Amino acid sequence: MTTFDTSKLSVGLIGVKVEPHAGRQKITIGKYQYEVHTDELLYYPLQENGEYTVCLIQQESGNVYKYADSITVNVDMPDPLAVWRQSHCYIYWTPDMIPIRAAAGKTIPEIWRMIRGFKYEKTGREFIITPDITRIYADKDGNCFDITALFCSMLRSNDIPCKMIFGYHAGEFHAWAEMWNGKERIRYDVSKSAARRQRVLRPARGEYKAEYEY
Repeated sequence: MTTFDTSKLSVGLIGVKVEPHAGRQKITIGKYQYEVHTDELLYYPLQENGEYTVCLIQQESGNVYKYADSITVNVDMPDPLAVWRQSHCYIYWTPDMIPIRAAAGKTIPEIWRMIRGFKYEKTGREFIITPDITRIYADKDGNCFDITALFCSMLRSNDIPCKMIFGYHAGEFHAWAEMWNGKERIRYDVSKSAARRQRVLRPARGEYKAEYEY
């Protein structure tokens, strides 16, 4: 039986806990699809206020999936930026994690200095599994998803609103961060800036085409 946790709708999250299944399982929310790799409760972001249908689909064979369960919810966040501050399936952190403890109470420039110099690997895992930010922080390397997820986790744990964006840059699928400065969203290409060892994290320039945000 699927368990849906609606206790965090006010901050833009829906929790889902699935039962084991022989094939692959996915959570779908509109155009968003999330691979499920655990039978633990995980939370998924709902980007803005409105009605959402959250579905669980299960693999029958190959690319054939069947509907298994669903719930329809209404999101009404008093603070529209609330979801920008939460831990969820792609930006997952807990207060006891080593990088989160290291970032506690730090400012954005101080957190940036902790990331600056990380090795950026263009290849690696597919963008389907929750990044292990403790491993990324210890090894000081990762792909764009890894490094951006670590950076966003450290900011969010300090109540600094930010998002991770998936999309295209220079013809390649890429991940970057966006922060709210009180007036508008500012883009930061964290992984490429870290590899270039920029002293100061500066807004990214060039053409970026966003497809998904988390």
